[in-house]
Formats: sequence, C-alpha cells, structure tokens
Amino acid sequence: METQELQIMDQPKDMIQFGKNAAQELVALVKQNNWSVNISGHDYLRFEAWQTVGRFFGYTIKTKSTKYVEIGTTKGFEATSVVLNSKSKEVGGAEALCLDDENNWKGKPLFSLKSMAQTRSGAKALRQVLAWVVVLAGFKPTPAEEVSEQVLNNPILAAGASEKQIHAIFAIAKDKLSWESEETKFNVKEYLNIESFNEMTKQQASDVIGKLSNGEDLGNTSELNSVVGYPEDRAEDAIGEDVNF
Repeated sequence: METQELQIMDQPKDMIQFGKNAAQELVALVKQNNWSVNISGHDYLRFEAWQTVGRFFGYTIKTKSTKYVEIGTTKGFEATSVVLNSKSKEVGGAEALCLDDENNWKGKPLFSLKSMAQTRSGAKALRQVLAWVVVLAGFKPTPAEEVSEQVLNNPILAAGASEKQIHAIFAIAKDKLSWESEETKFNVKEYLNIESFNEMTKQQASDVIGKLSNGEDLGNTSELNSVVGYPEDRAEDAIGEDVNF
C-alpha cells in the first residue's frame, strides 16, 4: 500500500484513474449497504462510506481529542479527528460539535452527544482529503451526519430552501449585520458546511433566518471575513440571482 500511495502522489494521471476506480467501487458498496441519505434529490454519504473510501487510499481516522463544552445554557461535546496515512502521518483533520440545543439531541444522554461529535469530526476530516473521490462517484461532498437527523427523517423539512427563504436571508443579513451579498454567501455556506445554496434545506434556512433575525453572528465567520475580504456587490443583485451560488 505504501508503494501504491507514493506512485499515486507522484503521477497525477494515475491518481485520477485510481480515484475513478475507487468511485466506481464506492457506488456499488453504498447501494449494497444503504450508506447514503437522499435529501432534495441529492445523495449524502454516511460515515461508514467515508471510512470505506478512506481505506481505498490507505487512510484511517483517529479521534485526537473529545472535550465537554458549555456555551451559555447549551452543553455537549467538541471532538477533533485526524486522518492518518499508511505511515501514520497526519494528512487531514477537523473539529465538530454536537450540542443539546439541536432539536434531535435535546434530552439525549451525554454519551450519545459525545459519540456523534466524534463521528462528525471523523467524517469532516475524511471529507477534507477525499471529497474529490466522493464527487466523482456522484455524491454530495457534505457528510450525512452534518445534516440534522430531524431533517433526514422528515421529507417536508428535507426539501430545499424556498426562494422566499433565500431572499429573507440576504435581506436580514444586510439589515441586522450589514453584510453585503458576497459576505452573506460565504458566511452561510461556511456555517452550514455546504458548497451551494442549492444544498440548503428548509429547516437549515429557517435556522439561519432565526439566528440572523436575532442579530447573531454565524459562529466564527466574522473572524474569517476580516481575513478573506469581499468584492463590492449589492445584496439586491444577489437576491435576484439563481440560487445556485
């Protein structure tokens, strides 16, 4: 496996072909084991599928740390996971939270929240290095565990965000936080960990609207904004665009 990894890294064409082969095998395994969840016509992979595609490349996932956290009256766990190659070298990593303010996790025992935080961080870490393979296989790059289980089990909530909701997000972000359109696009996608607004569900849009209406920033996005910067744009222009941001 070590020799194969080095060859793949040194030869881009071989890496792409290996990725395509891995994608084909992944599709078959996902169908056989029901490792995907369909939301608004898009398929999202469960953690088991991410682990499997990782093994194709000699990668394993390791939970580096898990800590109990309290944010105001909200409590839960934050986990950090790393991706290791066959030489035990870290090649990727990610953090994730699971808190009891999520509808599906209210009243659940702490060990369940801890386990989900670890699962989410593992899936996110694998996504960093293997999203390109998953996309080749025709799946969305966001792990299914990042989507609320309440949404997964409710066809109405799982439906895509409406045009009215999209308009509201831009308008409220402009009014409450003085965000321009590009800033809003970036912040919302970072907060929800999605590639496009087309991936946003009605429930997710509703949650974002609620936070923005209360003047709440979306996590640590304000820190990112000060570094990234945004081109001048008008919110009203973006609102009139296709939702495929």
